[in-house]
This record gives sequence, structure tokens and C-alpha cells, in this order.
Amino acid sequence: MSPRAGITAIGGVAVTTELGLGALGLASIGFEQIVLFLLASGVATAMITFAVRRLLGSPPGESGHGGGGTGTGPEGDPEPPWWPGFEADFRSYERDRRRTPV
Repeated sequence: MSPRAGITAIGGVAVTTELGLGALGLASIGFEQIVLFLLASGVATAMITFAVRRLLGSPPGESGHGGGGTGTGPEGDPEPPWWPGFEADFRSYERDRRRTPV
């Protein structure tokens, strides 16, 4: 689950909890006070949820995780000149590491 989806889910749980508590309060306090409470709680929860989503989001101009940026991506990039040597050394390292007990 992405952080944004997690934050949205937490906000949804908070709103549902507030509605449940509001229903209990409606039974014990009265209609006008509970409506005011529900409106204030709902607005506060929505503001906090959207603020946190925005703070955790990608800065403008960056694609972030799965944002679908405008670049060509790894498929369109040429292979760097050092890559074949690095890949060969890394594969050799991995083979030796599996055979050598730690």
C-alpha cells in the first residue's frame, strides 16, 4: 500500500469513528451540539488528511513513485559504458558469496 493510500485509509477510519461517536453523543447530548461536533470533526479530519497527503507527495516537477514522469525511462536510456564490467563483477561476487559460508 502506498503512503498516500494509507493516509487516505486512516482518514477514512477516523471519519467513521467520529461518526460512530457522534451517533452515541446524539443519543445522549442533543441534536444541535452533535451536528456542530460532526461538522467540526469532519472538516478538521479532511484538512489534516489532505495536508499530510500533500506533505508526503512528490515535489512539483518530480514523478515520485509511479507518478508517470515525462522522461524516456530506463528503456530509452543508453547503457552506461561501465555497466557490463560492473554486472560481470557483481554476478561473480554473488556466485562466490553463495558458495562461501558466512
